[in-house]
Amino acid sequence: MTTRRMLTGLAAVAALMGVGASTVMAVEPFIPDQQIGQVRLGQTMAQVKAELGQPWRDVMRRVGSVEQHTMSFGRINRKCPPNGARCPRIVVRVKGSSVVSIQSRSTRYRTAGGVGVGSTRAQLEQAIPGLTCVDQGARYTYCTNGDRTSAARTEAWLSPGSGRAYLIGVRRAA
Repeated sequence: MTTRRMLTGLAAVAALMGVGASTVMAVEPFIPDQQIGQVRLGQTMAQVKAELGQPWRDVMRRVGSVEQHTMSFGRINRKCPPNGARCPRIVVRVKGSSVVSIQSRSTRYRTAGGVGVGSTRAQLEQAIPGLTCVDQGARYTYCTNGDRTSAARTEAWLSPGSGRAYLIGVRRAA
């Protein structure tokens, strides 16, 4: 089957489901406690760059004797606080030689059940076992299924106004 026929078929399925073809094509995996998009916890910086290309921003700082890189890849068409700059699609933190944190504000990353940025607290709690949320007043609600000592955990930040996730992340103890 040609690529064109496959795309036409996917567009037809999307139309039957009431979803735009671009939405169907843009979805990438969000696997709680493990992965966002093609980046997994524990990967090396070289593996991340092989998957995503060169970051448009790479901030390096030393934490003790260890280098920590915070790399931003892609951009989404939404402005982010505090300065209103365009949001990166995905932010990857590499400490030493491996990925310790991945975060995204993009709606393209979804669990198998369709949960990600834009999902409600109830949807997140159903999709992520052990998730607990703590209200931070008018600022945000922080949800996680672990703590700083957890081998790996999933995090979500919810808007106090809408109650929906505006940022998702996976992290491991550093």
